[in-house]
Amino acid sequence: MPLVIDGLTIGDDVIDQEFSAIKAHYESLGSISCCERDGEFRGYARDNITFRALLTQEAQRTISEPAAEEVTRAFDKLKEEHGGGDRFYADSGLTPEQDEFIRRDLSLNLQVETLRAETCKALPAPTETECRQFYDSSLDQFSDEDEVCASHIFKSVREVEKREEIFKALCEVRQRLVDGADFTELAREHSDKPAEEIDLGAYLVLGKGEEKTAGRLKDSLLANSFEAVIAAVYLDGGLQAATEFVDSTVYGYLTGAIEDNVRFNDFKSVLQERLQSVGRPLPEGRGRAAPPAA
Repeated sequence: MPLVIDGLTIGDDVIDQEFSAIKAHYESLGSISCCERDGEFRGYARDNITFRALLTQEAQRTISEPAAEEVTRAFDKLKEEHGGGDRFYADSGLTPEQDEFIRRDLSLNLQVETLRAETCKALPAPTETECRQFYDSSLDQFSDEDEVCASHIFKSVREVEKREEIFKALCEVRQRLVDGADFTELAREHSDKPAEEIDLGAYLVLGKGEEKTAGRLKDSLLANSFEAVIAAVYLDGGLQAATEFVDSTVYGYLTGAIEDNVRFNDFKSVLQERLQSVGRPLPEGRGRAAPPAA
């Protein structure tokens, strides 16, 4: 159903787009599963659009239009942030023929930003106590570092009650990744390709000793090289490019491990958990004396 705000009609397509963005945000935090909060998110979408429409109308009424030079500077900055004009048009799906439309939108945005700045200028800065109170009352809106790093994996979880169990598994996965061991399999996978594809081992610069002992196939060196590739992608293309690369390589490996209930090489913990689940006592270890020296 369209939304009408002071005579301005907002179509369903705009509401659906806002709803999708809000839902994607909460999915990235790992706080929803499937469609359980769609009604709530649609309410947020309508509220957001209403607020923006009223803010825009007030800005048009009270703030003068910016000069053409100011709009041009804003347009140039926008292109620069995208890596140049060609990249901007490609990323936005727009064309140079739509520059006038873009400039009108930028002009309006500058009016809104001026109104916001003038309004906030009169407001006192929040105190440390107020910030702490807001944080304590809004804990569900914040994620710790591990939850953010694991958010793309949580998006595949279909049962909310399993999140606690899966997060525990992810902590184990994270520790293994920190140790580097689990990059080895991925690195080897990308080293066993045909010549025209990536071969990480072939690009390693090794000393004579490593060359003689098949260093290009060593687990530790392949793991390190795979980590270096991730770092290189990040430095060259930024966080988004690195995230896409990790999603296309590490993501499948980790989700497969979790879905199969794999605990890597920690067989002691697996045994203890299995015994506890069936009410059996934990095993006791006994040492053996070393044989006497000959």
